[in-house]
Amino acid sequence: MESPLHSLHQKLLEQATKNHFLIENIYKTKPVDIVAFIKKSPHPHAPTIYISGGIHGDEPAGSFAILKLLEEVYFNDAINWIIIPILNPTGLEQGTRENKEGFDLNRDYKTPQTKEVAAHLKWFEKYQNTVFDLSLCLHEDWETPGFYAYSILPLKHMKILDDIVQAVSKVSSLNLATEIEGLPASDGFIKHTNEEFQNIINKRDDWPEAFFLINRQKTPHFHFTFETPSEQSIDERSLIHCEAIKASIKSFLNNKQNNQNNAKRLGP
Repeated sequence: MESPLHSLHQKLLEQATKNHFLIENIYKTKPVDIVAFIKKSPHPHAPTIYISGGIHGDEPAGSFAILKLLEEVYFNDAINWIIIPILNPTGLEQGTRENKEGFDLNRDYKTPQTKEVAAHLKWFEKYQNTVFDLSLCLHEDWETPGFYAYSILPLKHMKILDDIVQAVSKVSSLNLATEIEGLPASDGFIKHTNEEFQNIINKRDDWPEAFFLINRQKTPHFHFTFETPSEQSIDERSLIHCEAIKASIKSFLNNKQNNQNNAKRLGP
């Protein structure tokens, strides 16, 4: 009998192929390999967007959201896409946060001890000269009453948060607490500028994937870690992720276009 993980993995591969993604192997393992879906835009100045899901095995909604967007043929050719749908297959199979050896992969990105993260970082070497204009990490929270997110943005671009809230509010409640996970929060976001976040990175050794993604950039970066409420159904959680992904990318692209238009008007 086919396991739920094998079924999900197979559907992801099938849809990625239909959507003309190149499938790259990151780490060959059981029960399924860790793979990346790569699509290069024909447009020379297209932005590059990175999305990952499933790093915690008890948080599968991100992986299902990626499948849903593939089925919708959302990932068009206007963007360079780098997508990793399942970063922790053994944890997903067991339904545990950690991998089968009991390690939390999302605390292992500074000096990796796990084979999965070491392979992920090794694979990243081929993209060492690639700037991710936007990166998204898809998570869940078993304690939150509603959607929230960690945001790392240049200060002048914080309006993107309003666009995400507007979209997500149509399908989910928000966590409006003034403190989330021990950090100050407002309007459903734990907010940091790129400069503020560098100070946080320098103080911690147990790096999540997001820390690595931000630290590798040579320019100000746009990053979100989306957290959906695990008490809701898998369909509801994956829909929340889809809306957050779409809203963040749409707002980012609009912001990019506005900046280009302003630069043209101010140019020689």
